[in-house]
Amino acid sequence: MKKSAINCLAITMLLPAAAFAAAPEGYYASLAGKKGDELRRAIKSVVANHTVISYGDKTWGAFEKTDVREYDGRQIWFDIYSNAIEPTATGHATLNIEHSVPKSWWGGTSNNAYKDIVHLNPSNASANNAKSNWPLGIISGNPTWTNGITSMGAPTQQTGGEIEGAKCEKVFEPADEYKGDFARTYFYIFTVYNDISWLDTSAWMYETEKDQAGNVIDVNLKPWAYEMLLEWSKNDPVDSRELARNEAIYEVQKNRNPFIDLPQLADYIWGSRSSEELTAADMTEAVAVNRPAAPQPKGEGYSVTAVNGFGARWWDETEVVFDIVPENAIFHYTLDNETWQTVEGGEVPIIGIPAATGVDDKAEVKSYISASVGGILLNSAVTTVYLTAFDPDGDTDMTKDNWAKVKSGDEISTEKSYLIVPIKANRPMAATAAAKYVEAVDNAVTITDDVISGIPDNTGIIGFETSGSGYTISVSDIRGQQAGYLSTTAAKSLGIAETGSVVEVSINSDDTVTISFGDEIGTLQYNASSPRFAAYTSNQQGIYLFARSETPSVGIEEVDGWCEEETTMIYTLSGMRCENRNLAPGIYIFVKGGKATKQVIR
Repeated sequence: MKKSAINCLAITMLLPAAAFAAAPEGYYASLAGKKGDELRRAIKSVVANHTVISYGDKTWGAFEKTDVREYDGRQIWFDIYSNAIEPTATGHATLNIEHSVPKSWWGGTSNNAYKDIVHLNPSNASANNAKSNWPLGIISGNPTWTNGITSMGAPTQQTGGEIEGAKCEKVFEPADEYKGDFARTYFYIFTVYNDISWLDTSAWMYETEKDQAGNVIDVNLKPWAYEMLLEWSKNDPVDSRELARNEAIYEVQKNRNPFIDLPQLADYIWGSRSSEELTAADMTEAVAVNRPAAPQPKGEGYSVTAVNGFGARWWDETEVVFDIVPENAIFHYTLDNETWQTVEGGEVPIIGIPAATGVDDKAEVKSYISASVGGILLNSAVTTVYLTAFDPDGDTDMTKDNWAKVKSGDEISTEKSYLIVPIKANRPMAATAAAKYVEAVDNAVTITDDVISGIPDNTGIIGFETSGSGYTISVSDIRGQQAGYLSTTAAKSLGIAETGSVVEVSINSDDTVTISFGDEIGTLQYNASSPRFAAYTSNQQGIYLFARSETPSVGIEEVDGWCEEETTMIYTLSGMRCENRNLAPGIYIFVKGGKATKQVIR
């Protein structure tokens, strides 16, 4: 059988951690000589008084300093709840402000804990909804929901906690690389906000002490909870990202998380040293311990689908090739979630992929690197390579096409293919539906000069078919294979069915598009807080239409000064290597002689 090689080169880099400094001299001096609850009270007196940032737009302004990184050549929000790529340039309409310690545990918004950015993070809305207000814990068996970073499921017997003898039915387990971050955040919140109105109805992880009037005068972590968090903090030590974030918070909020600066404090409060006094000699500030970098596939033909996520096409037997494994590390991989295999350091991992049997085939390679860092065995983040079968002799692949925004004055065409995109979120409608809604794709697309260049694999391709005085709307996958029609009979719902609802379509003066299912059902809109498309009578996000471009490709020779085919390398903005000919209109990165420039192909 013919064997072809899939190679991958993606421009994937993390922004170096911002310079971080130690706590100001004497900042923690008052902690010396304290232990246990006395130490916890002393910590609170140091950091509780701070500049309170109002919740909402001010929070996002703070996140611009605390939770942004560079990836795939773009500034993106640093989301510890998912690997979805959300560029800062497109705003934050697809994200929530998530409380690491759920605000419902103390009844909502009535105190400064609600606004404290130490435990606030940008969060993928789907992950936030799945996490809800469940406690942290260790999942027993397979998760009931996971995106690879946030996982939900039934807890082990040792974790999850009980309320009035009833065992918690579900827990939130973060990825290993963030478990220490969550632990140190929980230590902070249960120290600084120990006397707010914690609710007994949510007391999975904590227990309250009340005065005679029933007011909470102290709250503390339950033994199972602090034992788990101490273990998490030990196994996932403070890294440079966490130190840099702590420093940025100090600039914005004028206080710090002591459990990041001095992670050993937790042991003097809840751990094996709780009966010992903290001495000045014990107050050594943390030094960053960074995990190994996630493995990277190399070569041509891949697109970046997520943080540490790559997509590619395959048909014949092929290989996925990775960068050489560092000498002191071990490469771990699994194909299609079968048995994990290992490759010794110093070698180039090559994973063989059998030939596809049909266009519905998919293959998945997961991998990570483990190495001893600072005397601790640490795993890198997991890299996932997704392969989708495409028959080179018969398949259409619309993911590489350009899509131009439909504007006021344009007409709907039954001959064209379209995307439905929210006006703020930049996440096209997918080709799949859930219970009462149609899903959005996982990652925001990039829109430049009203053109989308490249779309995710699960994007829904929309077609309009005349029906009486209106239209029905077909939904197809990226190959053009029809999944069904948009259909609904009630507000706040939408599905993909064999027959479609008849709609009226109008293109408005601001280029937004109204797709109406009738006055009582509403119009097609995007719900950003629970990322989905449905019919709404209330105001959610409006939509744009983007039409598949029919502009012919042009050759590289038309790009002045960067046309030497043998010396110029060309990449899409997502980092995918292109051939040096027949480029579709769009924006590309040209690399030659160690220099790079952005060029517009028209």
